[in-house]
Amino acid sequence: MSSHIPSSKIFQVDNSHFDLEELEKKLDKKSVIVVHATPLSDAALALLEKILSAINVQLNEDVLLVHLAADQKLPLGRLLRNAPIQLILNFSCNPKQLKMNIEGTKYAVLRFSECNFISSDSIEELQKNKQLKMLLWNALKTCALK
Repeated sequence: MSSHIPSSKIFQVDNSHFDLEELEKKLDKKSVIVVHATPLSDAALALLEKILSAINVQLNEDVLLVHLAADQKLPLGRLLRNAPIQLILNFSCNPKQLKMNIEGTKYAVLRFSECNFISSDSIEELQKNKQLKMLLWNALKTCALK
């Protein structure tokens, strides 16, 4: 992980040491969860920071980053019930990893109570493809965050 955003909270999910209650505590004042399938390079973090700042979300203040490897799972439903989340951005994690039945919904804004959920291609793919960036931007524009 890059360290150019020192105050951003990075949560490395590891099922052997996974503490959902600890994650919920870290979400106490966070409004956005970013879940990504691959470790983020400096360039990917910079793009993520730019994407989030365009919707007035500060990566180092409002975001909890969760790196979820392919063989790991994160029960987002429980987090949605127990934490004040406004937005979840999923960058290429399999919906089954998130314990959600949302296949085929890339770039659609799904609404769960007060939370918007958007699945996207990986940040690395967005870096290479301007059309994918525009799809994500169009989805994000429909999300009114407080």
